[in-house]
Parts: sequence; C-alpha cells; structure tokens
Amino acid sequence: KEGGHIGTAFITSARLTMFVALPLYLGLAIVAEPMVATLFGEKWLEMTPLVSGLALAMPCFALQILCSPATNALGKPRIYLRSSISGATIMPIAFSIGLQWGAQGLVHAWQVAAPLLLIVTLALTLPEIGADWRKLVAALVPSLIASGVMASMVYAVSRFTIDLPAPTELAILVTFGALCYLGLLWTFSRQTLEQII
Repeated sequence: KEGGHIGTAFITSARLTMFVALPLYLGLAIVAEPMVATLFGEKWLEMTPLVSGLALAMPCFALQILCSPATNALGKPRIYLRSSISGATIMPIAFSIGLQWGAQGLVHAWQVAAPLLLIVTLALTLPEIGADWRKLVAALVPSLIASGVMASMVYAVSRFTIDLPAPTELAILVTFGALCYLGLLWTFSRQTLEQII
C-alpha cells in the first residue's frame, strides 16, 4: 500500500518534471546556435553541435534523478545501488566507443547511454514503488508529442529567421516555441495542463 502511494507520487512528479524538461531541452536542441551566439559570442559557434546533441539526452537525466528519492523513501537504497552499478557499467562502455570519434562521438555516447540507463533504472524502480509502466507512459505521452511537434515547428520557423541578429532570432524562436507547446496541449490534451496547473 505504501509503495502504491509512492508510485502515484512518482508518476505525478514525472509528469510535472517532463512537462518542463521535454520542451526545454528539445527546444534548446533547435535554438542552440542563436543561444550560443547570444550568450557567448559568435566565436563559440563551434559549440553548437555539442550543446544541441547533449540537450537531446537531458530529458532522460531529468527523469532519472526522480528514481532514487522514491526508492529511498521506502527504505530500499539497494535499488539506487544497483542503478549506480548499471551506470558505472553502461557509461564507460559508451564513452570508450564514442571517444573514437572525438567530442561529437562522446555526445552520441550520451544520447545512447542516457536512455539505456533510464530504462534499466525504471525497470528496477517501478515494481518496487508500485508504479505501472503504462501509467507512466500515459502521463508522459502528451508532453512528449507536444514537445516533438513544437520542436519541428520551431525548426521550420528558424529557416526564416536565420539572417536576424542572434538575440532577436532567439527571442522569436523561444516565444514561438512556448506558445506553440502550450497551445498544442491546450487544444489536444487540456487535461494535462489542468492536472499540472
């Protein structure tokens, strides 16, 4: 029974976290170039592929960090230990392979290793806290779909703003993306917004 309450709380936390993390990081992957130019200057534009690539892996880590507090709350730190051991196995293997292709190879290693570690961690965590895979997926799907559509639309708009000054382009794309994301959820999954608000 206690695990069931923790499981429900976990899914609620996951929904809220990914409601923010998914559009934030997918959007960052699209607007990396004007963001880097605005914050660091054009001489740092070579960072753009790295920032963009790493952003795609970050939603997995945002969900990953919710798992250990849930199992620790039930007095089951061994789950965190197993997850840590999995990470200590998966990450070095991925990095050793990716390193052969330099910095971009390491980015791709993160993109592969992060979701793989998340799957392992969720497989260890969900049964222990009384959470169901289907309920978790159902909680995340609206934000995932809306974020994916939003990112595609922002990318399309970015083809027309590429000649603008970087700060202006960034402001336009971020504003458009936020309105697009919230508009999609309001139109097609209003319940998600109501549950969060």
